[in-house]
Amino acid sequence: MTAVAMTLPTRGQTTTAAAAHGSSRRWRLVGGAALLLVSLLVAWLALRLLLAALFDAQAQAFLADWAARDLEPAAVAFTVAERAAQSAIALAPVADGARYDRLGRIYDWQYYQQPLGSAEPAVVASRAKAVEAYETALAQRPLWPHTWTRLAYAKLRLGATDEAFVAALRRAYDLGPWRPHVNRRIAEIGLRGWTALDASARRMVLENVRRTAMRGGADLRHLAQVAAATGKTRVVCAVLPEALTRRHRICL
Repeated sequence: MTAVAMTLPTRGQTTTAAAAHGSSRRWRLVGGAALLLVSLLVAWLALRLLLAALFDAQAQAFLADWAARDLEPAAVAFTVAERAAQSAIALAPVADGARYDRLGRIYDWQYYQQPLGSAEPAVVASRAKAVEAYETALAQRPLWPHTWTRLAYAKLRLGATDEAFVAALRRAYDLGPWRPHVNRRIAEIGLRGWTALDASARRMVLENVRRTAMRGGADLRHLAQVAAATGKTRVVCAVLPEALTRRHRICL
């Protein structure tokens, strides 16, 4: 009969196994904690993005309403829209030019119907904030021609028709020379700020006048209204084809 020998683990072996088990358990705990931390971080970022998007939508809804009614917002509506736009900016994990552009448009609307270059302190302060918001937006998104036109118009409203004003118009033209809305805005801003432009900038504006007029319809009617309001009807009519002016019965 053969005896079967059984070898019992020594004390040293038992201690080593226990230590390995304890180390493995600690690493599992560390891994679990790290995974939980990453999950919480992702959830936190997702929540911030969701809230930022909701505030974006709220601010955009106010802008759409004001544009539809073509009126300055009530004080309460402006305050809610401003806070929504600022909250969206604060909640965004990174700086976003589109959100600063939206904030600038909210400030533009606050005193939309007040005269260009108004010296009223509240108007000046709001329009200065619009300029600042657009400049911040362009620092994040420098190739967007629409924001360049908005910056130029905000500076015109503020009465800051300096070299930066003209440079903003030129930049908009360089980045979006064939975009109808950009053409229309450059034409309008240029006619309203005509006295601040040099000969080269005026030629650029008149080129945009021609491009806008050639689209006819609402664009041409708006252009004619701006020309009449600024006393530039003869300047505008001088660069338009006669066939166009006769067909639409303007410049007669």
